[in-house]
Amino acid sequence: MNVQVNDFGKRQSAPVRTSAPDHVFQPGDMVRCVHNYGRPLLYEGQLYTIASRTATGYYELKQLGTGHVFAPYCFELVSRAAPPRVPRFDAANNLSDVAKPTEAMKHDAGKVPLHLLDPLFLEATAKVLAFGEQKYAAWNWALGTFKWSRLFSACLRHLWAFWRGEELDEESGMPHLWHAACCLMFMIRYSHSKLGTDDRHVFKDVA
Repeated sequence: MNVQVNDFGKRQSAPVRTSAPDHVFQPGDMVRCVHNYGRPLLYEGQLYTIASRTATGYYELKQLGTGHVFAPYCFELVSRAAPPRVPRFDAANNLSDVAKPTEAMKHDAGKVPLHLLDPLFLEATAKVLAFGEQKYAAWNWALGTFKWSRLFSACLRHLWAFWRGEELDEESGMPHLWHAACCLMFMIRYSHSKLGTDDRHVFKDVA
């Protein structure tokens, strides 16, 4: 008869095995204690989960932690652990079904909301720039050689033309407001980057 040593170092008889191979459990398997053979930590009829299998064929249980091992014939299998999930890939949509969130995450708080820009405003300004590219050269304005007063005056001329009821610029055939928007873009860049000559006249307050 085989002999086993319990947690208290006492020798006790182990049952004769009636089948050739031992029970082989896998981590995650659900088992039931069918006989504790005097082991005080095991309760007959209680369900346990296999944590790991030692090199000698004994098992650790998740509920009891490490340091306690038990023979396989103390248990019967209740259910197998779920097999590892194999990720599926949707080639048509280039999507995986693994860890697919219900809503995409994007941390963009505090960033410039460029989506709020009016597409018409951008396209109108770009069309005036295209006209200027043909008349002068691309990025001619960005050479930074203008006096600020020239850009300001050009912007005002287009605005006053619009305010007098004239919609289109005679030379380009495009709206005066489009030209004014383009002039404002120039002025914003000149002011921000300190380009050209700041020739604004500053009035002193009269006491």
